[in-house]
Amino acid sequence: MAFIKFIVGFESGSVLFLPLWTHLTKRTGTQNFTLPCNRMLKLLTFLGIFSFTSLGCLIDVQKLNRALHHKPLYLERTNDGLRLASPTSINWRVVLDFQTNHLILACPGTKNYLIYGEDVFGDRLEGVCFIGRSGRVTIQIMERMYNVYNFRCSHRLESFEVVPDRSNLCGFNDSFIYKTGYIVNDELFPLIESCHDEQTGRTHWSKHELLGISMSAMISNYKGPIITNNNVNLYTNMEIENAYRLRNQRDSLAKVLGKNKTKSLMKRNIDSFVKSQLAPPADFKLDTWKDVAYHFVNAEFQWQPINTGLWKSLENEIRQLAKILEQDFSIVTGASGQLEVIDEQGNMKPVSLGEKPNTLWVPRYFWKIIQNRDYECMGFIVINFQVDYLEERFVDGCSPCYLYGWRKLLGKEYAVQCCSYELLRSIVPEMPVLQCDDMLKFQNRLE
Repeated sequence: MAFIKFIVGFESGSVLFLPLWTHLTKRTGTQNFTLPCNRMLKLLTFLGIFSFTSLGCLIDVQKLNRALHHKPLYLERTNDGLRLASPTSINWRVVLDFQTNHLILACPGTKNYLIYGEDVFGDRLEGVCFIGRSGRVTIQIMERMYNVYNFRCSHRLESFEVVPDRSNLCGFNDSFIYKTGYIVNDELFPLIESCHDEQTGRTHWSKHELLGISMSAMISNYKGPIITNNNVNLYTNMEIENAYRLRNQRDSLAKVLGKNKTKSLMKRNIDSFVKSQLAPPADFKLDTWKDVAYHFVNAEFQWQPINTGLWKSLENEIRQLAKILEQDFSIVTGASGQLEVIDEQGNMKPVSLGEKPNTLWVPRYFWKIIQNRDYECMGFIVINFQVDYLEERFVDGCSPCYLYGWRKLLGKEYAVQCCSYELLRSIVPEMPVLQCDDMLKFQNRLE
């Protein structure tokens, strides 16, 4: 026991016992020392030899979202390797719960570094996490303790779209599954899966997980990045950014509808097609996770009055139900078909916004399917334009959503309708196969 030396640090009357931990770390390696050290330190505490800050790490998500700009990514080392630290709820607080106490902070991206005060580190740090009785969360790296909330990255985290397996086809026309997330130590940690057609530039759908138990965390002062594309195989020679510009949209629609009808339709700047993120940033409670939604592969052209109106209301309703039930949802959101509108001569014309003919189609429908862990599902669908320019006002077979307890989804010019999984799949055959045993109703409003 000659190697044991005590360094005493007072925190609300507790003693932090570090050098024994440090010595065992050096003796046993970084991956396998956690469990024996936990048992030894807990035994010493039980015997009354000393008290120390709790083993384990609960990082407050609300406090984390309020922290410094360019927040790092938080991961945990387990026996199976690294995993992203996911939000959970403990004692009415939304936290990141690190069961193994082994915390990794990372700054994915080119020339991105961890910064603590005036100290600059590499792009990744590993250490042991402690919580003091005062609630202060610290991480031990070598023989020094750091406040977890005071780390930042030199730049905003950079996420990537990757196709892990090109034999994994989806949708139509040999579309591929793109996984979007962060790369740490050459390993991808995806948060969104998207089914994308590289030939047409259409994203058929994106899939993500909504953690209902984390929905009680307050909204931060989050400001999203510019939507981007980090994969050379996406939108080759399509100039996707130009297609969204208002002037180019007016020119494209004028070719379809005629100049006078286009001018009447697009009186305001909000009367245009916007980048609608299929997996919405607000479904992710960590600011660093929200950033992953800002990729063109996760976006499609949606008429802005729908995007900021009924579609936004639908996404809020889903988050509200997940919060009430404290349930996690698997959510798939997609775009289908090609929009056709009535031109000045009364003829139906297909709409596309790409500079090349018949590329970058404007979707006819936006749809969404949610599934809980009991395999109850609900499908939603909306026509992606003003009804007075369309022949079709409603989708045959689907019903008003208020019949199932879903509110605020019916407007004068637009309507989000509810469908069973089977009916929605008959309308949108490119959607993925899901197990759906029953309809997911907003039961709290039906009782």
